[in-house]
Amino acid sequence: MKMEIEYTEYSIPNPEGILRNGLLENFLVDNPPCGLLISRGHMFPPLSALNELLSKGKYDAGMGGAWEWTPFQITAAEHSALKQKTEKLLEVNLSGCLDETMSFKKWRSYALKNSKNRRS
Repeated sequence: MKMEIEYTEYSIPNPEGILRNGLLENFLVDNPPCGLLISRGHMFPPLSALNELLSKGKYDAGMGGAWEWTPFQITAAEHSALKQKTEKLLEVNLSGCLDETMSFKKWRSYALKNSKNRRS
């Protein structure tokens, strides 16, 4: 199952935005909301946290840029497939968390705390 996303990336050099298309696993790894926690911390967000982010349709990292997309959610089966594809992309095993109902904000705090001593 191939999951693609179309999004607009805004930055200081490109305030009008650049339209981009790509695979969802690349989008997650390349963007600030969870990219470093996934790629460096080896932590993957639970379905609830990921759907909270995806359903907003935007993320603003301030000076770090912003991203907008058409809001959507994924199913549990798509979440499982996405985790596997992301592991393959990064060539690592990603940890989940015990609380699958965690909010995105709580997941980020959990991931930061639990990935501090991890090395890639």
